[in-house]
Amino acid sequence: MNTKLFLLTILFLLIGNFAIGQNNKEKALELGRNAIKIMDEGKLDESIDLLKQAQELDPERMDYPYELAYANYRKEDYQKAIEILNTITEHKDVTDVVYQLLGNAYDLTGNPELALKTYQKGMIKFPNSGKFHLESGNIKYHNEEYNEAIAFWEDGIKANPNYSSNYYRLSKVFSLTEERIWTLLYGEYFMLLEPNTQRTEEISKLLYENFQKSYEVQTDSSGQFHLTEKGFQIVVQDKKDIKKMKKGVLPFEGTFATAFAFSAINFQNNINIASIYNARKDFLDFWFNEKKFNKDYPNKLLEYQKEIQKNGFFKTYTYWMLSQGNPTEYQEWYSENEQNFTDFANWFNENRIEISEKDFNSRKDY
Repeated sequence: MNTKLFLLTILFLLIGNFAIGQNNKEKALELGRNAIKIMDEGKLDESIDLLKQAQELDPERMDYPYELAYANYRKEDYQKAIEILNTITEHKDVTDVVYQLLGNAYDLTGNPELALKTYQKGMIKFPNSGKFHLESGNIKYHNEEYNEAIAFWEDGIKANPNYSSNYYRLSKVFSLTEERIWTLLYGEYFMLLEPNTQRTEEISKLLYENFQKSYEVQTDSSGQFHLTEKGFQIVVQDKKDIKKMKKGVLPFEGTFATAFAFSAINFQNNINIASIYNARKDFLDFWFNEKKFNKDYPNKLLEYQKEIQKNGFFKTYTYWMLSQGNPTEYQEWYSENEQNFTDFANWFNENRIEISEKDFNSRKDY
């Protein structure tokens, strides 16, 4: 079964000012708050009773039936959840999580096709939400339709480039291919957007392992990187591709891999966080300063790396990003650089990456 998003409760995100005389709505609000509290404690039946009372007192509010559906979903009574959710899909205050939960419930009742149709409706109603692409991709991946899954997740990035979960899925799936360049890029995007969860630790380790898997030792003093195969296959689709061929420019993946290959001297037989940092530093200088590839291939992540470097935190940032891949090396570094890390953390919290739909950050952009 697909791993489903943990759906945070949406109750009371926008609480208006209640005028005198709205006692029923006030009582409903208090009941709803208590219902959420005990639902979080696992008391689902008691929560359902309170939510039913709240809905009777304030039948116009969408939150109460949504939370009722969610409580039944947690009880694994998916049919009941579906029945309730279908009553609010056209509510004036409906949100994307209603369609997401409904699609998930259909999928868990063994009806993935209806789930996909529900997600499609969600995409139309909420075109800037990446949730429906995520869930559609999960279904396709579960059915071993991997290319379709990747297409959904990458479309999700374009729909909402600041929604982390599509990057998470993509970084994992590309680690199983020869196109590990996209594990490195999508995985790093994910960590920037979701920097402090269990999934962050998982991707930190994955990135470190993919640097290791990508490097092939040839002699005691030489080796090479294998980040892509498709990136060296030039496909002409429009005048833009012809122009790049005339300039001798490879596809983005091939250009990236070639540029990174010049940093391989940093590894030899020793791949650790320190050597990966040196390689990444040399790559940035080569990409932006020596070859100026950023003009042919703008990329939001590389631009953000350059900004971090400009502010003096690129080494600290790289150690944090790869910390779970080599915890011993990281802890040794951290014990001597605790203040550097604190300074970086303060800067990072004030200067988070902001990605727009116009930014180049997906395979579909190149």
